[in-house]
Amino acid sequence: MNIQLRFGLILGLSYCTWTILMYITGLDTTRIDVGHYGDYLVTILPVSVLYLSIYAKRTTLVGEPLRYVDAVKTGIVVSLIAWIIYTPFLVLYHYLINPEWLDYVIEFQKQTMAESNMAVAEIDQRVEQIRAGSTDIMHAVNGLIFGVVVMGFLISSISFVLLRRWKAVPQTGGDKV
Repeated sequence: MNIQLRFGLILGLSYCTWTILMYITGLDTTRIDVGHYGDYLVTILPVSVLYLSIYAKRTTLVGEPLRYVDAVKTGIVVSLIAWIIYTPFLVLYHYLINPEWLDYVIEFQKQTMAESNMAVAEIDQRVEQIRAGSTDIMHAVNGLIFGVVVMGFLISSISFVLLRRWKAVPQTGGDKV
């Protein structure tokens, strides 16, 4: 299987699994006060999977150096495949699995804003902004821009810097990466 496809499937399915685990444990619903930290923790997924995909790409280049364009292309394609998997899953999640997800998020945000002594009118304005920005189209576009282009590019660039000097070791026997 192609390196980019393999790692794109791994990343996309990992995002889906993470989202289901957050839901099952209540971290996306009743324990959102704790669960919002999971949004930071999940960053480990793209960082590790993109790094490993570029490492796998590098191992196929025996005798050749890893080129920057190859690293970035690998990272962006892996991110794009994950986005293609995760975006429709997120629509299913928002409509079938956890249709109240936005209400939970808004309630948490309202409590946080009220605790910081924000004016009621300003809270209401922010709630409307959250609702307006939480459409499926906005999630898809933000995922494409931030998740694929920005994160794919940044993580791939950093991975390239870390991996470019290491010599690829020829693989013997078994499946090639």
